[in-house]
Amino acid sequence: MNHKVTPHIILSTGPVHLFWTTGVYYLWELSRTNRLSLIVNEDYKDDSLFHHVIKLCAVEEVIYLPERSNIIARHRFYAKTLQGLVLKHPSVVVLQHNDVYVDNYYLAHFTKKQNAINKIVIFQLGQMLPLNYALAYSVRFSFIVDRLKHSLHIPSSFAKLIYYLKGRVKHLLEFKLLPLIMLGEVFTPKMNLITGKLILKNIWKDVDFKLYYKKNEMEVATKLEGGDSTSAAKRFVIRHPLETIGTECNTELYSEHEENLIIILPSYGKANALVSQTGANESDTIFRIAQKWCETIEVLRKHFSGWRIGWKLHPVAEKDSILRAITSKIQQHFPDILVIKPSTKAVILILRAKIILSDVSTVLWSASFIKGKVPISLNIFQYPGGDGMKGYEGIYYLETISQLETFIKELTPQLASRLQHNHIPARPSLTDFLNLLQRRA
Repeated sequence: MNHKVTPHIILSTGPVHLFWTTGVYYLWELSRTNRLSLIVNEDYKDDSLFHHVIKLCAVEEVIYLPERSNIIARHRFYAKTLQGLVLKHPSVVVLQHNDVYVDNYYLAHFTKKQNAINKIVIFQLGQMLPLNYALAYSVRFSFIVDRLKHSLHIPSSFAKLIYYLKGRVKHLLEFKLLPLIMLGEVFTPKMNLITGKLILKNIWKDVDFKLYYKKNEMEVATKLEGGDSTSAAKRFVIRHPLETIGTECNTELYSEHEENLIIILPSYGKANALVSQTGANESDTIFRIAQKWCETIEVLRKHFSGWRIGWKLHPVAEKDSILRAITSKIQQHFPDILVIKPSTKAVILILRAKIILSDVSTVLWSASFIKGKVPISLNIFQYPGGDGMKGYEGIYYLETISQLETFIKELTPQLASRLQHNHIPARPSLTDFLNLLQRRA
């Protein structure tokens, strides 16, 4: 008689700030019916709420990736610890936040080497990148180059050269030389992490399924990666766990209650990319973007008298000179605006606020899964990829200040009666998907 072995779940959740938008809800739902282990970055150790969560969810083992260690020590850790984790269990399902970073490659290598029934599932951690990955990476590139330029006091051209040279050396070490030493083989990357260019022939290597939450995001992924009948059978649109167990999880973890609050959460790197790609003067860019935000805030204050308006930068943007200068100008114009520490968890502010504003940001994407929230994407800054939220289910996309004012006039009566959005169609849950895998095994 054949007895099916219930697979052990290995969950890898990526950056800590995105754990609180998606990873924690995966963990919460999975822990209801599964034994699981967790792979996280080293900085999770510093988050007291994370330690509370892993106790509540009865996580069997937490692996902290030593990202603060040198590159050789990190590869030794991947080769020994990740192999040991997989070998502890006769069958595993690995849920990874992506499949392009080197720790993901090590984990996939050991998972597939152990046996043929193990599965690797890539789940979407945040907002889907636009159709042009290279465009999205250019924002990240511009942000890093800007920081190098200011920290080393060098011209942009030298900062770009340092970035590219460092990237090429790191790529050679991470994906070729060190895996060859540790495993006796090299990795075949699916993406050039310097430029964001996809290497399409390797897209599905070692990956069994990919999970999405919005139909348009799966369509974007299909256009990016190519689609045929085989790949179509590997893509699933499920309900984000925030929709299925979000209320239960948030009630347990947070004491926040919704109030008359509008929270503005600008993304990082976009202004840097605007300066880098257009050659615009940095001071002029700061002035123009700050002016646009000030016009926006004026409209909000006009229509929501007595409401509080908050402003919070992305955690990574705490040292972003351009966004700090923009923040300073906004504070000068509106001394009573609530400026919140970048380290504050965005989810706490989303739960407290009724209206969430940004340009193109995962916070809008996350808020779109919570009934009653009003996420607004403003494409008024001439940012590269500023239309990234256009056509998104559950997100209001606006291109002018006048559109914002018209929208607010129509929205205000609905807010007074506790607006409830039912924009997400019924879809299978994460648990339903795992049950399907088990039946197929």
